[in-house]
Formats: sequence, C-alpha cells, structure tokens
Amino acid sequence: MELLSEKPSFAESAPSCHRLGQLQASLRS
Repeated sequence: MELLSEKPSFAESAPSCHRLGQLQASLRS
C-alpha cells in the first residue's frame, strides 16, 4: 500500500475516493 505513504489522509478521504471511482466510471461511459 504505497498510496497510504503518499496520502496519510487516505482513511479520511476513503468515502470520497469511492465517489471518485463512480465519477471516473461516468466519464469513461
């Protein structure tokens, strides 16, 4: 999990990351 090293606040932005995934899926479609 190198991402954790780069983003210490990953735990806090976890919910946001999930939404970003949906946004990216929408952009691709």
